[in-house]
Amino acid sequence: MDLSHNNFLTQCSFYAAAIGLSLGLVSPTFAADRITLQIKERQLVVTIDQLTNYANTGNLSAVPEIEEIYPFLTPDKQEAVDKFPAQLKDSINIRPNEPLSPDEQDFLNFLVPSGNPQEQQQALELIAEKGNDRTVLDFLKALPVETLTTDNFLPVLTAYVPDTKPPKQQPDSKEKSAINVLWYGQNLTYNQSISNLASAASSYDPWGDGSLDWNLTFWNPGEPAPDFSQYDTLVIGSAFPELYGFDASRLLSSKETIEEARGSRTFISGQDADLHYILTHGSVPNGPFGFLINAVNWAGSGTDLGIVSLPDGRLSQGRIQGTLWWLHEDSFLKNELEGDISYFTENWIELPTATSGFPVNEGLTSAGLSNWAQSSHVGLSKNIPGYLSINNSGNYFDWSVTMVTASEAGGATKGSQEVPEPASVLGLLAFGSLGTFSLLKRK
Repeated sequence: MDLSHNNFLTQCSFYAAAIGLSLGLVSPTFAADRITLQIKERQLVVTIDQLTNYANTGNLSAVPEIEEIYPFLTPDKQEAVDKFPAQLKDSINIRPNEPLSPDEQDFLNFLVPSGNPQEQQQALELIAEKGNDRTVLDFLKALPVETLTTDNFLPVLTAYVPDTKPPKQQPDSKEKSAINVLWYGQNLTYNQSISNLASAASSYDPWGDGSLDWNLTFWNPGEPAPDFSQYDTLVIGSAFPELYGFDASRLLSSKETIEEARGSRTFISGQDADLHYILTHGSVPNGPFGFLINAVNWAGSGTDLGIVSLPDGRLSQGRIQGTLWWLHEDSFLKNELEGDISYFTENWIELPTATSGFPVNEGLTSAGLSNWAQSSHVGLSKNIPGYLSINNSGNYFDWSVTMVTASEAGGATKGSQEVPEPASVLGLLAFGSLGTFSLLKRK
Protein backbone atom coordinates (compact mmCIF):
# COMPACT_ATOMS: atom_id res chain seq x y z
CA MET A 1 0.00 0.00 0.00
CA ASP A 2 1.45 3.34 -1.04
CA LEU A 3 0.82 6.00 1.63
CA SER A 4 3.43 8.51 0.48
CA HIS A 5 2.74 12.22 0.98
CA ASN A 6 1.57 14.56 -1.71
CA ASN A 7 3.98 17.48 -1.31
CA PHE A 8 1.40 20.20 -1.82
CA LEU A 9 -1.57 18.89 0.11
CA THR A 10 0.42 17.91 3.16
CA GLN A 11 1.54 21.48 3.79
CA CYS A 12 -1.60 22.10 5.84
CA SER A 13 -5.05 20.59 6.17
CA PHE A 14 -8.60 21.31 7.13
CA TYR A 15 -8.73 20.12 10.73
CA ALA A 16 -11.33 17.43 10.61
CA ALA A 17 -9.78 16.06 7.43
CA ALA A 18 -6.31 16.15 8.87
CA ILE A 19 -6.35 12.40 9.30
CA GLY A 20 -6.68 12.03 5.59
CA LEU A 21 -4.07 14.58 4.59
CA SER A 22 -1.54 13.25 7.05
CA LEU A 23 -1.95 9.80 5.55
CA GLY A 24 -0.97 11.15 2.18
CA LEU A 25 -4.21 11.98 0.41
CA VAL A 26 -4.43 12.97 -3.20
CA SER A 27 -7.77 14.76 -2.92
CA PRO A 28 -9.81 15.83 0.15
CA THR A 29 -13.51 16.63 0.28
CA PHE A 30 -15.46 17.76 3.30
CA ALA A 31 -19.12 17.50 4.23
CA ALA A 32 -21.38 18.44 7.08
CA ASP A 33 -22.18 14.81 7.76
CA ARG A 34 -19.19 12.98 6.31
CA ILE A 35 -15.62 13.32 5.14
CA THR A 36 -14.47 11.55 2.00
CA LEU A 37 -10.79 10.58 1.91
CA GLN A 38 -9.17 9.63 -1.38
CA ILE A 39 -5.96 7.60 -1.02
CA LYS A 40 -4.63 6.90 -4.51
CA GLU A 41 -7.35 4.76 -6.12
CA ARG A 42 -9.06 4.00 -2.83
CA GLN A 43 -11.86 6.12 -1.42
CA LEU A 44 -12.62 6.10 2.30
CA VAL A 45 -15.78 7.62 3.76
CA VAL A 46 -15.66 8.70 7.39
CA THR A 47 -18.85 10.05 8.91
CA ILE A 48 -19.07 12.79 11.49
CA ASP A 49 -20.95 10.33 13.71
CA GLN A 50 -17.96 7.99 13.56
CA LEU A 51 -15.59 10.80 14.48
CA THR A 52 -17.90 11.80 17.33
CA ASN A 53 -17.87 8.25 18.65
CA TYR A 54 -14.09 8.16 18.37
CA ALA A 55 -13.79 11.49 20.19
CA ASN A 56 -15.98 10.24 23.05
CA THR A 57 -14.51 6.78 23.46
CA GLY A 58 -10.95 7.00 22.15
CA ASN A 59 -11.60 3.66 20.46
CA LEU A 60 -10.34 3.60 16.87
CA SER A 61 -12.76 0.79 16.03
CA ALA A 62 -15.36 3.55 15.84
CA VAL A 63 -13.77 4.51 12.51
CA PRO A 64 -13.34 1.14 10.73
CA GLU A 65 -11.91 2.62 7.53
CA ILE A 66 -9.05 4.30 9.39
CA GLU A 67 -8.58 1.36 11.76
CA GLU A 68 -8.03 -0.88 8.73
CA ILE A 69 -5.07 1.10 7.42
CA TYR A 70 -3.69 2.10 10.85
CA PRO A 71 -1.19 -0.83 11.03
CA PHE A 72 0.35 0.31 7.74
CA LEU A 73 1.10 3.83 8.95
CA THR A 74 4.46 5.06 10.16
CA PRO A 75 4.72 5.57 13.95
CA ASP A 76 4.41 9.35 13.70
CA LYS A 77 1.21 9.03 11.66
CA GLN A 78 -0.19 6.56 14.20
CA GLU A 79 0.59 9.08 16.93
CA ALA A 80 -1.28 11.72 14.94
CA VAL A 81 -4.37 9.54 14.67
CA ASP A 82 -4.18 8.72 18.39
CA LYS A 83 -4.47 12.41 19.25
CA PHE A 84 -7.81 12.94 17.53
CA PRO A 85 -10.18 12.16 20.42
CA ALA A 86 -8.91 15.13 22.43
CA GLN A 87 -8.50 17.42 19.43
CA LEU A 88 -11.95 16.87 17.94
CA LYS A 89 -13.53 18.14 21.16
CA ASP A 90 -11.36 21.26 21.36
CA SER A 91 -13.08 24.63 21.23
CA ILE A 92 -12.27 27.15 18.53
CA ASN A 93 -10.49 30.22 19.84
CA ILE A 94 -9.27 32.25 16.88
CA ARG A 95 -7.80 35.71 17.39
CA PRO A 96 -7.64 37.19 13.89
CA ASN A 97 -5.65 40.33 14.68
CA GLU A 98 -2.62 38.58 16.13
CA PRO A 99 0.45 37.89 13.96
CA LEU A 100 0.54 34.47 12.31
CA SER A 101 3.27 31.93 12.70
CA PRO A 102 4.94 30.65 9.50
CA ASP A 103 2.94 27.40 9.76
CA GLU A 104 -0.31 29.31 10.15
CA GLN A 105 0.51 31.53 7.19
CA ASP A 106 1.27 28.43 5.12
CA PHE A 107 -2.16 27.13 5.99
CA LEU A 108 -3.89 30.33 4.94
CA ASN A 109 -2.04 30.23 1.65
CA PHE A 110 -3.47 26.74 1.18
CA LEU A 111 -6.97 27.64 2.37
CA VAL A 112 -7.24 30.82 0.31
CA PRO A 113 -5.12 29.93 -2.75
CA SER A 114 -5.23 33.44 -4.18
CA GLY A 115 -2.85 34.53 -1.42
CA ASN A 116 -4.82 37.78 -1.24
CA PRO A 117 -4.09 39.29 2.21
CA GLN A 118 -7.54 40.89 2.41
CA GLU A 119 -9.27 37.60 1.65
CA GLN A 120 -7.09 35.73 4.12
CA GLN A 121 -7.83 38.25 6.85
CA GLN A 122 -11.52 38.00 5.99
CA ALA A 123 -11.33 34.22 6.41
CA LEU A 124 -9.75 34.57 9.84
CA GLU A 125 -12.36 37.08 10.97
CA LEU A 126 -15.24 34.95 9.70
CA ILE A 127 -13.96 31.82 11.44
CA ALA A 128 -13.57 33.78 14.66
CA GLU A 129 -17.03 35.32 14.32
CA LYS A 130 -18.89 32.15 13.36
CA GLY A 131 -16.84 29.38 14.92
CA ASN A 132 -15.30 30.61 18.16
CA ASP A 133 -16.49 28.77 21.29
CA ARG A 134 -17.87 25.88 19.25
CA THR A 135 -16.08 22.56 19.20
CA VAL A 136 -14.52 21.27 16.02
CA LEU A 137 -17.21 18.61 15.73
CA ASP A 138 -20.06 21.05 16.28
CA PHE A 139 -18.64 23.43 13.69
CA LEU A 140 -18.38 20.65 11.11
CA LYS A 141 -21.93 19.51 11.77
CA ALA A 142 -23.24 23.03 11.28
CA LEU A 143 -21.65 23.75 7.90
CA PRO A 144 -24.49 24.24 5.36
CA VAL A 145 -22.76 22.61 2.42
CA GLU A 146 -22.48 19.05 1.24
CA THR A 147 -18.90 19.33 0.09
CA LEU A 148 -16.45 21.97 1.29
CA THR A 149 -13.19 22.52 -0.59
CA THR A 150 -10.48 25.16 -0.68
CA ASP A 151 -12.14 26.56 -3.82
CA ASN A 152 -15.45 27.33 -2.13
CA PHE A 153 -14.32 27.75 1.47
CA LEU A 154 -14.48 31.55 1.65
CA PRO A 155 -17.84 31.92 -0.18
CA VAL A 156 -19.41 29.20 1.98
CA LEU A 157 -18.07 30.75 5.16
CA THR A 158 -19.30 34.18 4.06
CA ALA A 159 -22.81 32.86 3.39
CA TYR A 160 -22.97 30.74 6.54
CA VAL A 161 -25.36 32.18 9.14
CA PRO A 162 -24.93 30.22 12.36
CA ASP A 163 -27.69 29.68 14.85
CA THR A 164 -27.63 31.86 17.92
CA LYS A 165 -24.10 31.52 19.12
CA PRO A 166 -23.85 29.77 22.47
CA PRO A 167 -22.26 31.85 25.22
CA LYS A 168 -18.74 30.88 26.04
CA GLN A 169 -18.85 28.21 28.69
CA GLN A 170 -17.36 29.05 32.04
CA PRO A 171 -15.79 26.54 34.38
CA ASP A 172 -18.26 25.39 37.00
CA SER A 173 -17.74 25.50 40.74
CA LYS A 174 -15.41 22.51 40.52
CA GLU A 175 -12.72 24.60 38.83
CA LYS A 176 -9.85 25.31 41.13
CA SER A 177 -6.57 27.14 41.06
CA ALA A 178 -4.86 24.48 43.16
CA ILE A 179 -4.50 20.72 42.96
CA ASN A 180 -4.09 18.20 45.74
CA VAL A 181 -0.80 16.40 45.18
CA LEU A 182 0.10 13.16 46.95
CA TRP A 183 3.83 12.49 46.63
CA TYR A 184 5.31 9.10 47.43
CA GLY A 185 7.76 10.07 50.14
CA GLN A 186 11.39 9.03 50.47
CA ASN A 187 13.85 10.31 53.10
CA LEU A 188 13.89 13.76 54.72
CA THR A 189 16.37 15.23 52.25
CA TYR A 190 14.29 14.13 49.28
CA ASN A 191 11.02 15.32 50.82
CA GLN A 192 12.43 18.76 51.67
CA SER A 193 13.57 19.24 48.08
CA ILE A 194 10.13 18.27 46.77
CA SER A 195 8.54 20.69 49.24
CA ASN A 196 10.69 23.43 47.73
CA LEU A 197 9.52 22.39 44.27
CA ALA A 198 5.88 22.53 45.37
CA SER A 199 6.34 26.01 46.85
CA ALA A 200 7.72 27.23 43.53
CA ALA A 201 5.18 25.47 41.29
CA SER A 202 2.88 28.46 40.93
CA SER A 203 5.77 30.59 39.67
CA TYR A 204 6.21 28.44 36.55
CA ASP A 205 4.17 29.94 33.71
CA PRO A 206 6.22 30.21 30.48
CA TRP A 207 3.14 30.68 28.29
CA GLY A 208 1.60 33.30 30.55
CA ASP A 209 -1.69 31.41 30.68
CA GLY A 210 -1.91 30.84 34.42
CA SER A 211 -0.47 28.36 36.87
CA LEU A 212 -1.53 26.09 39.71
CA ASP A 213 -0.72 25.98 43.41
CA TRP A 214 -0.02 22.59 44.92
CA ASN A 215 -1.49 21.34 48.18
CA LEU A 216 1.30 18.85 48.85
CA THR A 217 1.03 15.77 51.06
CA PHE A 218 3.70 13.11 51.46
CA TRP A 219 2.87 9.43 51.77
CA ASN A 220 5.89 8.49 53.85
CA PRO A 221 7.47 5.15 54.78
CA GLY A 222 5.61 3.47 57.63
CA GLU A 223 2.39 5.34 56.95
CA PRO A 224 -0.83 3.53 55.94
CA ALA A 225 -2.36 4.10 52.54
CA PRO A 226 -4.28 7.40 52.37
CA ASP A 227 -7.73 7.97 50.90
CA PHE A 228 -6.67 8.32 47.27
CA SER A 229 -10.00 9.86 46.31
CA GLN A 230 -8.97 13.02 48.15
CA TYR A 231 -6.12 13.73 45.73
CA ASP A 232 -5.83 14.89 42.14
CA THR A 233 -2.56 13.11 41.42
CA LEU A 234 -0.18 10.55 42.90
CA VAL A 235 3.48 11.21 42.09
CA ILE A 236 5.96 8.33 42.35
CA GLY A 237 9.55 9.49 42.07
CA SER A 238 12.64 7.76 40.75
CA ALA A 239 12.99 4.36 42.43
CA PHE A 240 16.72 4.27 43.21
CA PRO A 241 16.90 3.16 46.88
CA GLU A 242 20.62 3.81 47.21
CA LEU A 243 20.07 7.57 46.92
CA TYR A 244 17.07 8.56 49.02
CA GLY A 245 15.72 5.27 50.39
CA PHE A 246 12.91 4.58 47.93
CA ASP A 247 10.75 1.69 49.19
CA ALA A 248 8.08 0.27 46.87
CA SER A 249 6.24 -1.79 49.48
CA ARG A 250 3.49 0.78 50.10
CA LEU A 251 2.67 0.93 46.39
CA LEU A 252 2.56 -2.81 45.99
CA SER A 253 0.32 -3.37 49.01
CA SER A 254 -2.09 -0.67 47.78
CA LYS A 255 -2.62 -1.96 44.24
CA GLU A 256 -6.37 -2.43 44.49
CA THR A 257 -7.15 0.90 46.14
CA ILE A 258 -4.97 2.79 43.66
CA GLU A 259 -6.69 1.04 40.76
CA GLU A 260 -10.10 1.98 42.18
CA ALA A 261 -9.15 5.64 42.49
CA ARG A 262 -7.16 5.89 39.27
CA GLY A 263 -8.47 8.38 36.77
CA SER A 264 -8.07 9.48 33.17
CA ARG A 265 -4.44 10.60 33.08
CA THR A 266 -1.21 8.65 33.50
CA PHE A 267 2.29 10.02 32.89
CA ILE A 268 5.17 7.50 32.74
CA SER A 269 8.76 8.52 32.13
CA GLY A 270 12.26 7.11 32.08
CA GLN A 271 13.62 10.56 32.92
CA ASP A 272 14.68 10.88 36.58
CA ALA A 273 13.74 14.53 36.66
CA ASP A 274 13.28 14.62 40.45
CA LEU A 275 16.88 13.55 41.05
CA HIS A 276 18.28 15.99 38.51
CA TYR A 277 16.18 18.78 40.02
CA ILE A 278 17.68 17.98 43.43
CA LEU A 279 21.27 17.19 42.46
CA THR A 280 22.20 19.13 39.34
CA HIS A 281 19.72 21.56 37.78
CA GLY A 282 17.67 23.16 40.54
CA SER A 283 15.02 25.63 39.37
CA VAL A 284 16.17 26.00 35.77
CA PRO A 285 12.78 26.43 34.01
CA ASN A 286 13.54 24.55 30.78
CA GLY A 287 14.75 21.40 32.47
CA PRO A 288 13.77 19.01 35.29
CA PHE A 289 11.98 21.80 37.17
CA GLY A 290 9.55 22.60 34.35
CA PHE A 291 9.28 18.94 33.40
CA LEU A 292 8.08 17.99 36.89
CA ILE A 293 5.64 20.87 37.23
CA ASN A 294 4.08 20.18 33.83
CA ALA A 295 3.78 16.46 34.60
CA VAL A 296 2.06 17.01 37.94
CA ASN A 297 -0.23 19.77 36.66
CA TRP A 298 -1.26 17.70 33.64
CA ALA A 299 -1.90 14.50 35.60
CA GLY A 300 -3.83 16.44 38.23
CA SER A 301 -6.08 18.18 35.70
CA GLY A 302 -8.00 15.12 34.53
CA THR A 303 -10.73 13.16 36.27
CA ASP A 304 -10.13 11.25 39.50
CA LEU A 305 -6.56 10.30 40.50
CA GLY A 306 -3.87 11.10 37.95
CA ILE A 307 -0.59 9.19 38.02
CA VAL A 308 2.98 10.44 37.51
CA SER A 309 5.60 7.69 37.64
CA LEU A 310 9.31 8.25 37.09
CA PRO A 311 11.81 5.42 36.37
CA ASP A 312 11.75 2.33 38.55
CA GLY A 313 15.32 1.34 37.69
CA ARG A 314 18.45 2.05 35.68
CA LEU A 315 21.30 0.32 33.93
CA SER A 316 24.47 0.83 35.98
CA GLN A 317 27.82 -0.98 35.93
CA GLY A 318 26.47 -3.56 33.54
CA ARG A 319 23.39 -4.51 35.52
CA ILE A 320 19.89 -3.19 36.12
CA GLN A 321 19.52 -1.54 39.52
CA GLY A 322 16.51 -0.10 41.32
CA THR A 323 13.28 -1.46 42.74
CA LEU A 324 11.89 -2.49 39.31
CA TRP A 325 8.42 -2.21 40.82
CA TRP A 326 6.70 -1.48 37.48
CA LEU A 327 6.66 -5.17 36.54
CA HIS A 328 6.16 -6.59 40.03
CA GLU A 329 3.17 -8.93 40.35
CA ASP A 330 1.46 -6.41 42.66
CA SER A 331 2.11 -3.35 40.52
CA PHE A 332 -0.88 -1.50 39.13
CA LEU A 333 1.23 -0.76 36.02
CA LYS A 334 2.41 -4.31 35.30
CA ASN A 335 -0.25 -5.30 32.79
CA GLU A 336 0.23 -2.08 30.83
CA LEU A 337 4.02 -2.08 30.66
CA GLU A 338 5.04 -5.73 30.57
CA GLY A 339 7.00 -6.45 27.40
CA ASP A 340 7.22 -2.78 26.47
CA ILE A 341 10.07 -1.37 28.56
CA SER A 342 13.84 -1.53 28.19
CA TYR A 343 16.59 -0.24 30.47
CA PHE A 344 19.20 1.85 28.67
CA THR A 345 20.72 5.28 29.10
CA GLU A 346 19.83 8.13 26.77
CA ASN A 347 21.15 11.68 26.85
CA TRP A 348 19.44 13.17 23.80
CA ILE A 349 15.68 13.63 24.06
CA GLU A 350 13.60 14.52 21.03
CA LEU A 351 10.45 16.53 21.67
CA PRO A 352 8.27 15.74 18.61
CA THR A 353 6.71 18.61 16.70
CA ALA A 354 3.37 16.87 17.07
CA THR A 355 3.41 17.18 20.87
CA SER A 356 5.58 20.25 21.45
CA GLY A 357 2.50 22.47 21.68
CA PHE A 358 0.75 20.32 24.28
CA PRO A 359 0.34 21.91 27.73
CA VAL A 360 2.21 18.95 29.25
CA ASN A 361 5.30 20.23 27.38
CA GLU A 362 4.82 23.93 28.21
CA GLY A 363 8.09 25.83 28.08
CA LEU A 364 10.20 22.76 27.28
CA THR A 365 12.49 22.01 24.34
CA SER A 366 14.56 19.07 23.21
CA ALA A 367 17.68 20.88 24.38
CA GLY A 368 16.20 21.52 27.82
CA LEU A 369 15.29 17.86 28.26
CA SER A 370 18.68 16.63 27.05
CA ASN A 371 22.24 16.55 28.32
CA TRP A 372 21.49 15.88 31.97
CA ALA A 373 24.61 13.63 31.92
CA GLN A 374 22.10 10.78 31.69
CA SER A 375 18.72 12.22 30.78
CA SER A 376 16.75 8.95 30.73
CA HIS A 377 17.19 5.46 32.11
CA VAL A 378 14.17 3.60 30.73
CA GLY A 379 12.81 3.30 27.21
CA LEU A 380 9.11 2.77 26.59
CA SER A 381 7.82 1.14 23.42
CA LYS A 382 5.89 3.57 21.26
CA ASN A 383 3.31 0.84 20.68
CA ILE A 384 1.92 0.61 24.23
CA PRO A 385 -1.89 0.49 23.75
CA GLY A 386 -3.66 3.60 24.98
CA TYR A 387 -0.47 5.67 25.33
CA LEU A 388 1.18 8.36 23.22
CA SER A 389 4.84 9.36 23.23
CA ILE A 390 5.39 13.03 24.07
CA ASN A 391 9.19 12.73 24.29
CA ASN A 392 11.25 10.32 22.20
CA SER A 393 14.66 8.75 22.53
CA GLY A 394 16.98 10.65 20.24
CA ASN A 395 19.12 7.63 19.39
CA TYR A 396 16.65 4.73 19.40
CA PHE A 397 13.83 5.46 16.95
CA ASP A 398 11.36 2.88 18.25
CA TRP A 399 11.54 4.02 21.86
CA SER A 400 9.92 6.79 23.82
CA VAL A 401 11.20 8.17 27.10
CA THR A 402 7.89 9.68 28.22
CA MET A 403 4.41 8.34 27.51
CA VAL A 404 1.02 9.72 28.52
CA THR A 405 -2.56 8.55 28.21
CA ALA A 406 -3.27 9.08 24.53
CA SER A 407 -6.86 10.27 24.84
CA GLU A 408 -5.78 13.02 27.27
CA ALA A 409 -2.39 13.87 25.81
CA GLY A 410 -3.33 17.34 24.57
CA GLY A 411 -5.39 18.21 27.63
CA ALA A 412 -5.14 21.28 29.80
CA THR A 413 -3.00 21.82 32.90
CA LYS A 414 -5.41 24.10 34.71
CA GLY A 415 -6.92 21.91 37.41
CA SER A 416 -10.20 20.02 37.28
CA GLN A 417 -12.26 21.78 34.63
CA GLU A 418 -15.30 20.71 32.69
CA VAL A 419 -14.32 22.97 29.78
CA PRO A 420 -11.82 21.73 27.16
CA GLU A 421 -8.71 23.75 26.47
CA PRO A 422 -9.37 26.09 23.53
CA ALA A 423 -7.71 25.12 20.28
CA SER A 424 -5.25 27.44 18.63
CA VAL A 425 -6.03 30.07 16.06
CA LEU A 426 -5.57 27.68 13.18
CA GLY A 427 -5.26 24.51 15.19
CA LEU A 428 -8.98 24.36 15.24
CA LEU A 429 -9.97 24.07 11.70
CA ALA A 430 -6.87 22.44 11.66
CA PHE A 431 -4.02 22.82 10.68
CA GLY A 432 -1.20 20.47 11.21
CA SER A 433 1.89 21.42 9.35
CA LEU A 434 3.49 18.82 7.07
CA GLY A 435 1.09 16.15 8.21
CA THR A 436 1.65 16.56 11.95
CA PHE A 437 -1.09 17.35 14.40
CA SER A 438 0.44 19.71 16.91
CA LEU A 439 -1.94 22.36 18.13
CA LEU A 440 -0.32 25.69 17.37
CA LYS A 441 -1.10 27.24 20.74
CA ARG A 442 -1.99 30.88 20.55
CA LYS A 443 -1.86 32.62 23.90
